[in-house]
Amino acid sequence: MVGETEAVSTKHLDSIADYRRHGFKLRIECTCGRVRVIEPGDLMVALGRRKNSSRDMQLLIPRLKCFVCGGRPKYWGPV
Repeated sequence: MVGETEAVSTKHLDSIADYRRHGFKLRIECTCGRVRVIEPGDLMVALGRRKNSSRDMQLLIPRLKCFVCGGRPKYWGPV
């Protein structure tokens, strides 16, 4: 099978809805070392209670804060 190429699937995880649709959980690591793994559906419910809350990951992640130190995420991604 040398020389053959396989199709590689790419998933765009641009919104919290994309995480849910593809079956991924969201892993968030704080600068203090605390790690949280969050179900996208739970986060969507929490966001649904707030007005003007974006589900876009680039706008959502900078707004998250750690419960322990109040810091912002240093890493986030799918699990």
